[in-house]
Amino acid sequence: MANLCWVDFRQAILFQADLQGADMKGSDFGKANLFNANLRTANLEEANLCGTNLRLA
Repeated sequence: MANLCWVDFRQAILFQADLQGADMKGSDFGKANLFNANLRTANLEEANLCGTNLRLA
């Protein structure tokens, strides 16, 4: 499980990213593009998802 707490993903493009079970507490995904991302069981507590384009697997 990856520890990605408080990471800045603003305007990132994550194509087919496998983030299952990742700890992304407090990370900023503002205007990021997540195409076919696997976020099953990921911890998104306090994460900023405003303006994020989500197309999940």
